[in-house]
Amino acid sequence: MKLYKPAVAWASAALVLRLLVALILHIYSLQIGYEGFVPLQSAADDRYYFETGRDIVSGSYVDLTSLPNAYPLFLAAVFVVTGPSLLAAKVFNVTVSAATVYLGVIAARHLVRLSGGMHSQQRVAANVAGFLLCLYPASVFYSTQVVKDVLVQSLTMVGLLGVLGIFSLSWLGRVTGVLSMLGATAVLFSLRGYGSIAIILASVTFLVASRIGLGWKIIGVSAAAALPYFMGFGLLGISGLSRWLDLDWLAAWREEVYSIGGSSLGIQLRGSDQIGLLVGWLYSFISVLFGPLPWQITSPIVALSMIDALPVWILSVVLARYIPDVIKRFVRISLGPSDFVLIFAIVLGLGIALFSDNIGANIRLRLPIYSGLYVYAGYIAAMGVQAGSARFLGVGRSDACNERWGARAGPR
Repeated sequence: MKLYKPAVAWASAALVLRLLVALILHIYSLQIGYEGFVPLQSAADDRYYFETGRDIVSGSYVDLTSLPNAYPLFLAAVFVVTGPSLLAAKVFNVTVSAATVYLGVIAARHLVRLSGGMHSQQRVAANVAGFLLCLYPASVFYSTQVVKDVLVQSLTMVGLLGVLGIFSLSWLGRVTGVLSMLGATAVLFSLRGYGSIAIILASVTFLVASRIGLGWKIIGVSAAAALPYFMGFGLLGISGLSRWLDLDWLAAWREEVYSIGGSSLGIQLRGSDQIGLLVGWLYSFISVLFGPLPWQITSPIVALSMIDALPVWILSVVLARYIPDVIKRFVRISLGPSDFVLIFAIVLGLGIALFSDNIGANIRLRLPIYSGLYVYAGYIAAMGVQAGSARFLGVGRSDACNERWGARAGPR
């Protein structure tokens, strides 16, 4: 398979940047006595994951059923080759993060191809998405730490590419897309269950309202609905979601796990006032996507984290023009490939907002959301170039962008 040069270039740049940052943070951590782990008193996950992966390889950790997730198993697989090494674990995460940049560039290019964009538009999408993904601050930082989030981010990108593959014009491409989506989601179940359920719910919602043929709708929806059943979560993950519908349990867990520390916003989802609960949930959702907001800044560290959200603030101004069109296409059952990215971002954002009002946690948990939005940013940048050319030639916006997918209604 021939590699796409812009994707290779941006992934290589991401790899070099992340290795450099990892080395700097590692040396700094050693110098201040944190032994190479995250130099923050509030952080302990990386030490636990490393020690657990090391103990699995040595045989001293025998009860694998007690693992909170499968990430230590990935580390153990690395340590089988390299031996227990904190640097090897960090290089593994850095490599996974760079691969995510590669996949994101491919996804942005694929979106433009599915919309009938020319080669020049594909390059625009690739470079915009590559630039944003390469320099994404949270992605750079967490890729240098021994935590599961970059692996979750990468698997989500594979799932996104799988859904896009369903719109391929070839039968093999569609089958590969379905299998890729199912495979990535199945592995994601072992790392972050609610993230995989978000992909499934977004996929089902999207496929039902998309313009692909009925046969592929049935195949895609059936596969997405059945996968959680075989993973022990019930059809569509309903049994896995059941406890999330217990508001008392949810509020208690939210307050005990996430509504702690200096970056908690103190948003409570407790009480009998349904309007108040809804408002609190929506405020949490806005904070997940755009936080920290200016009035949420309580310290210099929180203020610094605004850098992470600034590109999405700018992107949201552009998205405000597209959302009404997406809603219209949803009502008309004519969603196109790019719409899945927005649907997934909304579904996962609403899910995170149920249990987290912590700015620090949100920055880490929204990695898959921002990665998808940066892919979408590349897409709309390319379509903007096409629309600008069309206006110069006197062609309407809908004809130029092909956003309504009229010229390519997808597989039947």
